[in-house]
Amino acid sequence: MHNQYFQKLADTDAEIAYMIENHLAGVYHDEESGRDYLLGYPYYPGDMSLVMTRCDPVGSVEATKFDFDDAAPVGGQTVKVTALVENVGLTNAMGCEVRFYE
Repeated sequence: MHNQYFQKLADTDAEIAYMIENHLAGVYHDEESGRDYLLGYPYYPGDMSLVMTRCDPVGSVEATKFDFDDAAPVGGQTVKVTALVENVGLTNAMGCEVRFYE
């Protein structure tokens, strides 16, 4: 279960007042111009809803070790690379493919 909401831009006096009253932003008063400026992120969370989702369990596959048949190859030399790929998750991991690329 998780919550979701949309970010709303505080662009009206009422929304800016809401942000200040709920400590979502601060105010800077410029003495020279007499203007107040909103400090902080000018967005606030809109209506919130709770959403329940079902996720199929998956493993967590990681390459945990790499071995090279030559630790200091010269340009153009072919090197054999071996990787140890492990499922470090709590469930089975299926359909995994390992590829090497430059």
